[in-house]
Parts: sequence; structure tokens; C-alpha cells
Amino acid sequence: MTIFAVNGDVLRLKSQKRVMLPMTSLKSQRGYLLVAVALLLASIAALSLVLNREAVITSQRVVGESETQALQYIAEAGLHHAGWEANQRNCSAYSLPPTPFASGTYRATFRPDQGSPVRITATAALKNGATRSITSDLTPVYQTTQKLVSRSDADGKDAYIFEKQPGINFGDTNDVVTTSKVGEEKRALLRFNVASVPPQSRVISAQLRLYQTNDRDEQKLNVFALSESWIEGDGSTGVNWTQYDGASNWTQAGGDYLSPAPASFISSGKGWNEIDVLPLVRDWVAGTIPNHGLLLVQDPSTPEILEFASSERSDATLRPQLVVGFACECGAPGTPGTLVSQPDGDAGKDTYILSSQTGWGYSTQALQVTADRRSLLEFDLSSIPPGSTIDKATLDLNVEQLNTVGDMAIHRLESAWVEGNCSGGCTDGATWLQRNAIDTWATPGGDIHFPAGVVHNITNTGPTSFDITALLTAWVTDGMPNYGMAMVSSGVSAFFTHAESTQAANRPSLKVDFRCPCGVACKDVGSLNAGYRLLMVVTDIATPTAHEQAQQSLFESWGFNVRLLSEQADQPTFDAELKQNDVVHVGKDVRQNHIGTKLSAASIGVVSELASLNNELGISQSATYEPDTAIEIVDNTHHITAVLPLGPVTIATKPESFKYVSTPADGLQNLATTVSGYTLATLDAGAINLDDDPSPGRRVMLPWGDTTFDVANLTTAGLTILRRALEWASVATEGGGGGGPPCTGNLNIDLERTSFDVTTYGLPKAVAYVPSGVSIAGSPLPAAGGWVLLNPTVDRLDFVTIDGVLLDSVFLAVGEKLNGISFIENGPHQGHLALTGTDEESQQSSVVIVDVAGNLTAHWKLGLPKQTGIAYIDDGGYAGHFILTSTTGATLVDDNANVVGTLPYALPLDNVRSIEYLPGGNLVAVANKTDSDVHILELSGTLPNVSATTINQWDTAAFGVVDPKDGFAFDPVACEYALVEKAGVRMRLLIEGTGGSGASGTYRDEFNAKSFSGNDGSLSWNNTWQEINESDGPTKQDVRVKSDLGMDFSLRIRDNDGGGEGVWREADLSGCSSASLSFNYRRQDLGNSNDYVAVSVSVSGGGTWTELVQIAGPGTDSTYQPASFDISGAMSGDTQLRLLSSPTLGATDEVFFDNIEINCLP
Repeated sequence: MTIFAVNGDVLRLKSQKRVMLPMTSLKSQRGYLLVAVALLLASIAALSLVLNREAVITSQRVVGESETQALQYIAEAGLHHAGWEANQRNCSAYSLPPTPFASGTYRATFRPDQGSPVRITATAALKNGATRSITSDLTPVYQTTQKLVSRSDADGKDAYIFEKQPGINFGDTNDVVTTSKVGEEKRALLRFNVASVPPQSRVISAQLRLYQTNDRDEQKLNVFALSESWIEGDGSTGVNWTQYDGASNWTQAGGDYLSPAPASFISSGKGWNEIDVLPLVRDWVAGTIPNHGLLLVQDPSTPEILEFASSERSDATLRPQLVVGFACECGAPGTPGTLVSQPDGDAGKDTYILSSQTGWGYSTQALQVTADRRSLLEFDLSSIPPGSTIDKATLDLNVEQLNTVGDMAIHRLESAWVEGNCSGGCTDGATWLQRNAIDTWATPGGDIHFPAGVVHNITNTGPTSFDITALLTAWVTDGMPNYGMAMVSSGVSAFFTHAESTQAANRPSLKVDFRCPCGVACKDVGSLNAGYRLLMVVTDIATPTAHEQAQQSLFESWGFNVRLLSEQADQPTFDAELKQNDVVHVGKDVRQNHIGTKLSAASIGVVSELASLNNELGISQSATYEPDTAIEIVDNTHHITAVLPLGPVTIATKPESFKYVSTPADGLQNLATTVSGYTLATLDAGAINLDDDPSPGRRVMLPWGDTTFDVANLTTAGLTILRRALEWASVATEGGGGGGPPCTGNLNIDLERTSFDVTTYGLPKAVAYVPSGVSIAGSPLPAAGGWVLLNPTVDRLDFVTIDGVLLDSVFLAVGEKLNGISFIENGPHQGHLALTGTDEESQQSSVVIVDVAGNLTAHWKLGLPKQTGIAYIDDGGYAGHFILTSTTGATLVDDNANVVGTLPYALPLDNVRSIEYLPGGNLVAVANKTDSDVHILELSGTLPNVSATTINQWDTAAFGVVDPKDGFAFDPVACEYALVEKAGVRMRLLIEGTGGSGASGTYRDEFNAKSFSGNDGSLSWNNTWQEINESDGPTKQDVRVKSDLGMDFSLRIRDNDGGGEGVWREADLSGCSSASLSFNYRRQDLGNSNDYVAVSVSVSGGGTWTELVQIAGPGTDSTYQPASFDISGAMSGDTQLRLLSSPTLGATDEVFFDNIEINCLP
């Protein structure tokens, strides 16, 4: 036998055909991998063979197989190597350069290149140029392995039991002893505490270490898991041969244990014995079996006495040890965090309700708790990651008035409620009978969880504290919906300071000390979901059902940015919303006949509870329901079920109707079943759907969704399925194939979604899209990504968010005049930026590669004439190449600086200034100076014979609004084009429109969320609402978005400063032939005609204003009133609308606005 040692791993060559590689850590885990001797060095270099203990790659099969099979095998090796490589980088800077393997090479890309999970794409290439790529989605990446050494002398215990003395305890001896001698058998019991290993971590290794004190070897022992708890004892009482605690009998004398033995070993004589007990420890950590410790039972064939040092030994270094290696997903495991929340009246939520006035709410008065009064209170907990451990939660209240000393109890609320905006005889919020203006409580006085509460005796006025750790645990750790709490009298009569109080220090305050779950950094709340845009289809956005409101709150607590869409919205509205979101959720209250086929072609993921929608989503022909509380997990290799065990899993606390399907789509992946069939299933993008076509996007069929379903009944496992389904469906998938640029239909890309001033960035010459996950100034870009602007005048790069907020600026030291810029998605320069440079003297071009910090990493002198633009190609037949443009032609360059070929342009392309690659079809877009158009071109031909390739004009997109030559980029996430206007005045983000002047549509804001950026029409406003004489956002002070009449949100304007306050917003009406303004309004307590909000328009960007109307007093409106005006005389590219209060409008005089719309007619 020949033995090799590689990085500490031992390779034993059993024959000339196979090498066996045992793995015992994150680098080297237990298992065996097979490789051909002829490929031994290649396999070691690849390192792909040490990713996981189950992976088996037979590299020998590469040789002599078909080209397709060879590519598949090489790509698989690359995928495993990439996974291993990522786990060595301690959560950042993942990369894998081209690596020789067998008859070809592989390379891998990571998106993002840090954190977890990541999307890994491995590409195999043969020497003849053939390639193949495979992808692993949502691949977990782990931090550096941590080690726990647990000793039986700390929180553990040890003892031995003796058959010949069945009633004697041996829990205080220096050694634990074993023997299998007939009639005199001795068995050792040991228990170690593994509670500090996070349940969500990956247990990498587990070794039981026993120090043998006598010199007997070659004795076989089996290690069993005890199935009953036991007491160590002190020699007088405790565990013995017949009893586990000195009083209660074992089920079977000699100890109760589980069979078969998960481990065994052969004693090695005096010294340390090390036993692999990984499967057992994994079960303990996961909670699959309870940790009652180990039982060492000696095999009858080797009966000699063995003695092992116990926890009673004076030399602590010899005591029994359990050494556990584990790793958390990237993020800080168990890091502490603290939330301190003391919201004011704008951000806070509290009220009290009164049994003698069942229709009244009191949201602006002191919180009162008496025999007939209850107070409701809710805090925003969204900054605490779900699943965190709550160490301590303290509610601090201030007793303003104490009428009767007594107890007060705090209970968890079980239904959502609305605070309301007034006190006494109004019903816009919670009352004794209603939880909002429409829906009643299930029980008068509030839907209160009475079985458990926190009781505290109130004896004095002033500060008082409540320990509400149990409530926070229910909400955060156990996943119960946070509907706030009810303060209920158990004898006390007291008034407490409320959030509206001017005494800020006395307002209700909550302090929470918590520890984030393994793999989640407390400072990175909702790291996987942050920024993902979730579109909830609901019955009616004006009046969502209570269940829809509960689900919205749940999704927002998971970090999703939720937007609502009514089921009855038309197809164009659906299409516009789909372009602006990452995933769709369809709930059980939605009606199939109203949805129809509106989501059938959605390219983003759709997660559906609605069985009747299965056909339209391409999932199955039909579905039937059957009641149960559990489903059978049959596949846990998928992201949705990866954290759940195979077999029955309870997902509901009470019987729910779970669907099962008939005639599933061919490409449907079944993850779980009911008794009768598939119940949790997915379609990946491109998988064959029910119509035998590739699915346009990801689809998830959830198990539940009958009309009686209640999300509050889901267990932690059920909530996990829901959350991970939304996560998986949110991940953008890369399409392939040609036919046209993605996200584009008629190519009339002339509607401006928004724009922002770039004069502060100097004179930008070029722009490039930077994808999510890339770390800029130490923080990863959110799901929407961002832009990088090149300012060649000062050799500076400016990184901005997708809507223009500056993140970081870096300076370059290149020594050449810079022109184009492109972000490199894949390859050896992944995550860096490519720029075209021109030597001022020779006028010859080069390619400059820098990282996002501006450091030069490569500089290629190409010997080409001046190149004006550059783009990186990351998919299709030209993947891994750069395409550069001059004014008259394009040049392809590989990622090793080799010029592959030059491609001439044909008319009308006579002065091309910039170029952009459009993913998914060998298409590029070029900006031509002469006609100020962007032309979409199709690349044809196959590498490496690119010299014979021609570029044909495929279509043209007319950008009449701006000259694109000064900078042009494409955002594949939002499907929009970015153009830097000439002279660097403004950057415009354009989406597909109707083409040319006279474009019709609506600018609209329905205030569906507490936001100043609502875009609810077919056209996008030029900006967000800008505050006048305030600058504190949409949730605070006089100008804010808030609930009114217990319904959805509206814009509220009041003025307690006497200076006039309001908002303005801008729309581009330059292409309208006529235009009109409409909105709904409601007055509240306007005292006279001097109390008003003036509605005005400006045709000059705010230079001069024309007043349309004053919404004036006296009066209060019980319902919203309509208003409309012809504003055709105010049409321009920067038409502004202003809502401004009179100086005399007071703190209690309010005007609410909703559904503000400008209709632009062609």
C-alpha cells in the first residue's frame, strides 16, 4: 500500500485504479472519494474532491466519454471545488480562476462574492472550445470552523454501573470502568453539554476523547445513545445497574439505550482514545433525539477490564472530553444586539378602549387601565432578526395617576388593529367592539391571548417596569405575528403616559437584549431578504382583509419591502408592477376569476396559496384539499426544505386543508406530500410547465390556501417553508437563448421613470450597472444594485444607489485618458471594473482593470485605435470576453488580453460612442452620436472563428429625450436604461413606453404605504414628494402619510408651526396634448376659511405658481370628496404640483389627500 499526505489528509492507494481520501473537517470531512491514478494530481489541484462527505466524483470517467458527458463531469468537479473554495474565504472575496482538470478546464463565478447563500455557476471548457455551465442556487457558505470542547466535569457528568452490585452508585470514582465479563459486566455513562452549539449551525466533526489509565488494548467497545436521563450520584445515591436515579428502574437493567450503536472503537492501550461520534452529536444539536448522554458497552468477545479517567481526576487535562467542530452560515453566530424603542406619537401605536362606549376609540389620550378600560400598545420589532434568542425584554411605563392599587396584566394580542387618529366620539380606529373601522374583534374588548400573561402590582405613580421576555420570545423566536399587547386590569385603576405625550422621557419604552440566530449578523437584519421587493396580490388595496394585513406584517418583519396590488387591476398595471418587484405572493383570499392569466407570463417568481391558479401558473391541471396538520418532506435538497428533516413535519397547530395535485407539470419538483399526492412543489425558471413550455419564472405551490386557512396557525416549520419559498422565488434567474434583449418588447425605451442631478459628480463620461451584493465602502449593495459613474476629468469613480444617492468616491492613478466603463460579472477579474484608456501621445487604446476601491489590477496595451466604450459579456457564445467599440467597429478581447477579432459596423452606425451587453442572447446595444439613437445589434457566429462574424442591426430604440453618447448602461434587474445627459446635468432612468412624443398615461400616488415615493400609475414621477418647511420623512410631524378613517394610508397636512407646510412633486408633461389633475380629499376640524391647503401647479419647475383651489374650512368631511382640474396650460417637462397649508392652519386642523393623479393625454 502506498501512502501520500496532502495538506494533512492521508491518501491510501488501495489499487492502481482508485484513491481513497478520508475527510474529517470542513477542509476534510469523513467520507471517501474515488479518482483515477492518472488524474491524481489534477484532482488534488482541483480540491473539488473535499467539499462534502457525500460527494463522489469519478474523474476516470471523463477520459473516453462523449463530449457532453466530459463537460458535465468537469463542470461538476468545478462546482464542488468552488463550494470548497468559498468555505475557505471566511465569508468574503469568493473566486475560482480557470483550473485544469482532466481533458479540459473549469472556472466558477459567485453571485454575490461574499456572505451566504450564494449562486455558484461552474463552466467547463474542452480544448476544442466546447463549453457547458451548471449552477447551484442558494448555496450555503460557512464561516471559519469553531471548536467547542465540552468536559464531563463542567455541565456534564459521568459514572459507571456494575452488574454484580446492581444497587451501588459509582458516580464519584476516579475512573469509569467497562468490562463484558459474564455476570460482572460494567458499563460507563457519560454526558456532555452541547447546548452552546447553535441549532442552525453545520456540525463538521465530533470526537469523544477518553484517557485510558490501564494498559489493555484491542478491546472493542460500542457507543450507544442513552434514551433516559440519569443522575450521576456521589457514591451513596444516583444511577446504578437497575435504576437511573437511585429510585426509578431502567426499562432494562444495565441502562436504556437506542440501537444500533452509532459508533464503536478498539482500545489502543494507555493514553488517549479518540472516537468519531459525529452522527450522534448532529442528532443532539438538531434535536432529533434528546441528549441523555452516552453508554459504553464492551463487546462480549473482548471482556478484559478497561479503565478511563473520569471527571473526578485531580488532573483536569485527563478528564473526558467531547470536541465538536461547527460552522455557522456566513454572519456572526449568536452575536448580541439591543433594541431600545421609545417612539413618539407619529411612529408609536397605542390607544385605549372603553366598555361603556363600545364605539369610541381614545388614541390621543393617556393610556387608561381600569375595570372597564383596556389599553393597546404595539412596538415595531422588525429590526430584530426572526429566530433571535431573546435574553431580556423590559417594558417601561410611567404611571401618571393611580386611583386604586392593584395588579395589571399584559397579554399578547391575536389580531391586527388600527390606532386611529382621535379620541372620544370617532370610530376610525380600535374600539371595544371593532379592531378597525370595518372589522370586529372576535371577542369584545380585544382578541387577547389570556392563557399566558405578565402580571405586575402597581403601587405608586412614576416609572414601573414589566419583564415581557415571554411575549418577545413568542413573537421573535417562535414566529408568532406581532399584533402588540393589551394592558388589562386585575384590580388596578391607573393612567399611563402615552406616545403622543409632550413628556418624551415618560413615553412607553421597550428595551430588548437579544442574540441573533446562527448565521445572521445583528447589524445586518434580514440579510437575505433586505431590499427584495415583494408584490402582494390582495382583494382590494383600499380594504385588505385582516388575514392579508397579518401576512403583510409578517413579510415585512422578514425584511421584504411589500407592495400591494388589487386583484382586479388590469393587465398593463400588473405588467408594470411585475417589472418593479422581485417576487409575487398570491394569498388565499384572492379570487381566481379576477386573476386569470395576469401572472402566467411573469418572469419573476410567483408563490401561490391559491389552488385554482395552478393551471394558469403551469403547475398542474387541478388540486384537491384534505385536512391534516403535517406533511411528509420527501426532498430536503431544495432551499425551501433544506433545514427540515425528511419524513412527517407538523406545519400547523390545528388541522388545515392541504392541497394535493393531479396531472403535475413535467418539470414540477415535488418537495412534500400529503397522503394523496404532491402538496409543496416548485417549478424553476425554464422547467417544463403544464403547457409543455419553459416556465417564464420560478413558481411555488404552497400546501395551504383553503378559504379557512389562517397564517396564525402555522408552526415554526410552516413559517420556515413560507419564508424560504419567498426567498427562493425572489432570486433572479438567468435566462438564455436569443430573440431580443431581456425586459424589452417594442424597444421604445423613452419613458422616464426618474432622474437625478449629477452635477455634484463633475462631468460623468460613462456609467455602468453594479449588481447587488458588491461591497461598496464596506456595505453590500441591496437587491436593486447601483451605478458607477466615470469622471475622466479628475480620474474619479462615483458609486451611487439605483436612484442616485452617493455611496463612495475613489480616485484612479492610471495616466491615460479614460472613456468607457463596465462591471465584470464573471471570470478571473470578477467583481472588478474594466475601463478603456487612451495614451495621449500615441492615441493607442488599452484596457484598464481596477477593483471597486480603485486599485489597478491589470493594464493591457492592445495597440488599437481609440476605443470609446467597453462591455463585459458574461453569458452566451461569447461569455468571458470584452467587447470594445470605436466609432466605426467593435473588437472582441478575451479575459487574457488577446484580441480575438474585429467587427466593422454598417450604416447608419457611423459614430458609435458607447456599448452595453444585454444578457441572455448575444445582443449588444450601441449609442450612435449622429442620430442620438441606441441601436440593438445581434452578434452571430461561433468563437474562435470570430473574424468571420458579422454584426447586423437587429432593431433600434429611439431615445428622443436625451443624447445617449455621454454615458449609457442597462439595469437587468429593473429592466431600465440609464443615460447621462450631455454636459453631465442629469442622469435619467428610462423604461419601455409607447414611443416618441404624445405618450399617454397617468402619474398617480395612492399612498399604499408610509412612503413619499409611490408610483401607482402607468408613468413614473420625476421625483418623490419633497417636503416644504419640514424634512423628517413620511412618518413624522405635520406632513406625513398615515391611516385615516381606519382605512389605508393617506397624505395628511397640518401646521402647528404657523409657517405654512406641505409637499411638491414633479411630472414630465412635455409629451401630452392635454392634461388633467384629480384627487380625493377630506377635511378634519377646519375652523374657518383661513384654515386651508392650497393646491397649485407650476409650468417652470417651481419658478412661478398658479393656484387651482383652496381646500378650506369651516367643516369636517365624514368621507373623501372628489376634485378635478384641467391643467393643460401647465404642461412642460418639469411640471410641478404643490400642496401648501395656510399659515393659520393649526395643529388640530387637518386635510387628508388620496389618489392624486395627473392624466396625460396624447
